[in-house]
Amino acid sequence: MKGTWFIVGKMMRRAISQMVNRVVPWVKRSSPPPWKRILLPTATFLVVVLSVEVISAIMFSILTNAWFSYSRVREMMEAIAAGEQDTHLLFNQDEDDGNTRSLIEQGEILHPYLGYVGSSGSGEEMYGFVTSREPVLQQSSDDKVIIGIFGGSVAAQLAAYGSGSLKKVLERDPLFAGKEISFITIALGAYRQPQQLLALTYLLTLGGHFDMIVNVDGFNDIAMPADENFSRKIFPFYPWRWSIRMINYAGPQVRYLTGYTYYLKLRRQQLAETFLHLRYSATAAFLWAIQDHFMRVKVSFSEVSLEEAQKSDESERWTSEQVTGPRFSFDDRDLLYPVLANHWKESSRQMRRLAEANDMSYFHFLQPNQYLPGSKPFNTEEKVQGFDENHRFRSPIEKGYPVFIRAGQELQKEGESFHDLTQLFAKHEETIYVDTCCHFTHRGYALMGEAIAEAMLKDLRKR
Repeated sequence: MKGTWFIVGKMMRRAISQMVNRVVPWVKRSSPPPWKRILLPTATFLVVVLSVEVISAIMFSILTNAWFSYSRVREMMEAIAAGEQDTHLLFNQDEDDGNTRSLIEQGEILHPYLGYVGSSGSGEEMYGFVTSREPVLQQSSDDKVIIGIFGGSVAAQLAAYGSGSLKKVLERDPLFAGKEISFITIALGAYRQPQQLLALTYLLTLGGHFDMIVNVDGFNDIAMPADENFSRKIFPFYPWRWSIRMINYAGPQVRYLTGYTYYLKLRRQQLAETFLHLRYSATAAFLWAIQDHFMRVKVSFSEVSLEEAQKSDESERWTSEQVTGPRFSFDDRDLLYPVLANHWKESSRQMRRLAEANDMSYFHFLQPNQYLPGSKPFNTEEKVQGFDENHRFRSPIEKGYPVFIRAGQELQKEGESFHDLTQLFAKHEETIYVDTCCHFTHRGYALMGEAIAEAMLKDLRKR
């Protein structure tokens, strides 16, 4: 019996061996060519990468409350990398909206006449007006038209993003035929009257020249004094965050928190600069958005702590005349708006007279703002990123803008080239406002540039 099983086992081993010998060559012969063996893992890798990119784009949209697009990512990163942490951010938070940055975030320094300017590290020929692309002091020329753009951050961004549209409209008109148009930006974040008036006077005394002055303002002249100056009992016509600028009068806790806030914002700026090179990757954009989100939260807590430290400073430095200026206070904030409007109106008068005395054309524009009722239809995206029902600037704008509009009409009756742009976006349903303060998309600034150019040409033809 044992011999029988031995023979059967031997036969089975032989049969299996023969089958293997027949199958293995066939398998080898049917193996795919090398390019196919490379194609499959490559395709798998690409599918995985694409899936991650799509998921990242979706998560980015959820985090920022706005649809993902490469242009939006680029605008956001470029704005923060350039130090403009008040604009182009779509996160639904309010800690860094509009004009709530510390003076040192942009390298601002005290100025004896203008309150503050940018650091001269950008070039001495700028005289502190770091947003200008052209030297601030220029000489007159028969074949060149020098246009100075004055105002706050909206005016500065108009010069950066809307001057191209403004220039195109002007160049099409015979009045500017054969002439080079040069824009000089005399605008910094939170600037308001009398800073534009003083800046114009100061630059003229230094030998500067302008053929035309475009003054875009109004929002800062209402929101800043009605919010910050009023609550801290600071003279309403003192520059923005004057108490912070008096840092040498602050206690150690205030100085520490000021420096820490600056450090956080600098880190945030560096983060944007790093990821800007990877802006065409949705995954990189999402990773940046997460980190930037948490950096903003840190900045928010730091700024809140700074505010509390200022209020609780044990010394009397925050109530000294060095900080508060002349005693000026109202129990009712609403009584402040006519005073602000009269000051704004008189400052514009003086700019116009100074311009006329120096053979310059003066144009004044009241900028639009989303908190003026009826001035802009909001789409879903814009309601999230560009409007905050509880924003601290909302009430001052709703109450102050009508007073300023009437003051502008009075200037117009006096013969000033004043134009009310508050209804500029009234028929535009596309997204214009990029933050809950006052700033626009590039499209918004292009529309503003076109409107300003058309208004300038209309007034120039009358002369």
